[in-house]
Amino acid sequence: MDKLLEQLQRDNLITEDQARVFRIESVRSARTVRSVLADADLFSASTLDQYHGDTIGIELNVEDFIPDAQALELIEETIARRYNVLPVTFDAAVPVPVLVLALDDTSNLIIRDRLRREVPDGIQLVYRRSEAADIKRILDKCYGACHSLNGILLELEQQITTHQSHSEFDHKPVVRLIDAILQDAVTRRASDIHLSPEGLLVSIRYRIDGVLYTVCSLHACYWPPMLVRIKVLSCIDIAETRLPQDGHVTRTIHGERIDFRVASFPIQGGENLVLRVLDRRRGIRTLSALCNDTKIQKMFSEMLAKPHGLVLVCGPTGSGKTTTLYAMLQSLDATALNIMTLEDPIEYPMPNIRQTRVQGSAALDFADGVKGVLRQDPDVILIGEIRDEGSCVMACRAAMTGHLILSSTHADNCIGAINRLMELGAQRSVVANVLAGVVSQRLVRKVCSHCVCNQPACGVCGGAGYSGRLALFECLPISDKFSALLHKNEATDSLLQQARIDGMTSLADEGQQHVLRGNTTSDEIGRVLGFAEPAT
Repeated sequence: MDKLLEQLQRDNLITEDQARVFRIESVRSARTVRSVLADADLFSASTLDQYHGDTIGIELNVEDFIPDAQALELIEETIARRYNVLPVTFDAAVPVPVLVLALDDTSNLIIRDRLRREVPDGIQLVYRRSEAADIKRILDKCYGACHSLNGILLELEQQITTHQSHSEFDHKPVVRLIDAILQDAVTRRASDIHLSPEGLLVSIRYRIDGVLYTVCSLHACYWPPMLVRIKVLSCIDIAETRLPQDGHVTRTIHGERIDFRVASFPIQGGENLVLRVLDRRRGIRTLSALCNDTKIQKMFSEMLAKPHGLVLVCGPTGSGKTTTLYAMLQSLDATALNIMTLEDPIEYPMPNIRQTRVQGSAALDFADGVKGVLRQDPDVILIGEIRDEGSCVMACRAAMTGHLILSSTHADNCIGAINRLMELGAQRSVVANVLAGVVSQRLVRKVCSHCVCNQPACGVCGGAGYSGRLALFECLPISDKFSALLHKNEATDSLLQQARIDGMTSLADEGQQHVLRGNTTSDEIGRVLGFAEPAT
């Protein structure tokens, strides 16, 4: 048996039957076991690397591989071609900068010694094994053209000054420009890319840690070929400009498969594009990783331990509701329970869970999806969002019939989420009976640890003073006394008082605790919460 399969099976990450299936598929498709496992979406590339020992591999695809300009600058083209080595990615935002190199023979000490002398001291070299033919094909794509964002912009500016007609432009730099934007956004940990035509300008902005930053502005003459390129990549109709459209594209960046969800929308002066970055390296997290407060962790556990009922996560768009729902699913035993999901879209595939994409206005919506899922003998159902009367009624009905339902809705706080269910058509008595717990959350930026160390120029946060985000949770476990008050249609003040007796702390209280620990700042708490809820 393949050593990788043996290691995964030994640690109970796959069963004997699964190992046999992967081995058969490896032989049938003439691919490595690692490649088969990667395509199965059971494990991240970093997880597979941990089990691959001295033969760590990396899958390279010339069609979607985006070169890393910084990595290419560290290895001369003549050296790269002579030894058939590919600079995959360079990460300078770590204590010891790391350059990842792909070789067909990682055990060749002569080549490794030559590369060590090629790269400046202080840079750690990490080797990954890949097929020689794939490396050679990608080297042809990498060298001979600029791949840095600033360099490509300069190249385009030179083109416009030497051509009489925009239609005569060489579009190859535009292809590299889109690749450079995607790579730059992933490198900066952006969650969204905004491309907006604004008169003579095209504005390029990234949302980083919840805040939009302008990266650069281009001349509007570049926008038509940029728009076409992105539409072609994401399989969007290039002829349709008057209706919103959605698409999807996957590229290999820093050696990892990164998904981008593309949405076009007609505006005055053209079409606006927003690309949601779905980076699986930052994907599914555990509940303990989301929150290290043992009190809140206990509340989560108590909610999920109930055999049936509705667990609701609320907050505005971009507050991390989906991440929390996925973390809840991961905490459950997917082999002993039949867990099914209805999502729009499926952001992260999960092993041993049956996931379904809801098409909205097409053949399947959330309400009809729940009806169908209930015929599949489920134990746990995740409904991506309760957004209308149909989905609200079906979610409550499913919870009443002995299923654990996890879902999200848009509300400011836990009490507001309960009121939201009734606004959407759920009866108060039904809500009181089925509700198992409510979680309200926000994301706030964390203080950059590198800035705290008084570095003169911070390459991690780009001078923002913050790097990464942490979640604030307001958890409401539903006690018998709280349900009784809800049955009696008691006022919000009475519900809030009982919730606090049951252990609920406000978002403002949680934020203040993180300020005292030095994790964030009062200004950041004020920006996110607006100080709408005073700390008690």
